[in-house]
Amino acid sequence: DAAAAGRALIAADRAGAGDAALLFGAGKRFQEAGELARARQTFEQVVDRFPNAPEAITAAIESSRTLYDEGQVGLALARAEELAETTKGPSDRLAIHRALANLYRDLGLKTAAGDAYGEVATLSETPDVLAEAAVGLLDAGKWDDGLEVAERVDRSRLDADTAYRLLMREGETLLRINPTRGLDKMDEAFEQYPEARTAAGDLTY
Repeated sequence: DAAAAGRALIAADRAGAGDAALLFGAGKRFQEAGELARARQTFEQVVDRFPNAPEAITAAIESSRTLYDEGQVGLALARAEELAETTKGPSDRLAIHRALANLYRDLGLKTAAGDAYGEVATLSETPDVLAEAAVGLLDAGKWDDGLEVAERVDRSRLDADTAYRLLMREGETLLRINPTRGLDKMDEAFEQYPEARTAAGDLTY
């Protein structure tokens, strides 16, 4: 099972493997098994022992996530916000701002989520990341920003479900501003991605 796999990876580390990816993998297995305290301890070992490894920032983010999942919401946010303030590299900043935006969204903190998704949109041109940011901005009520980011998305590089969701959220937003354009967006979603259409994916407002 996942916990056993995590323990096996820890054993390999103690035997001298000394590999950040291996230790991070152990943390993920513990996280999957619901052993959140042990997962967090393992992620923190990655950060402490391998601060310059590519896995370090992801481990720090996952450590914050385990705190959130344990109900320590204030501490989770404080850790994530501290990371956002101190992290310098563009790819690392993108990772932490995506995580922070999702935390704010899950907590219903729309203004903070919108700000974080706006930062995400400045840090990436990757279509799926831009689509995530656009939907996040629209959900946060930042309609102009969200629609602008949505226009930057190359939908040909998205999977059908993501493209459908993006078009539907654009359409729902535009119905409040320009009903004709809104209906056009929704028709486009129905026509181009019929396999992605579900009851859950239709109007949500």
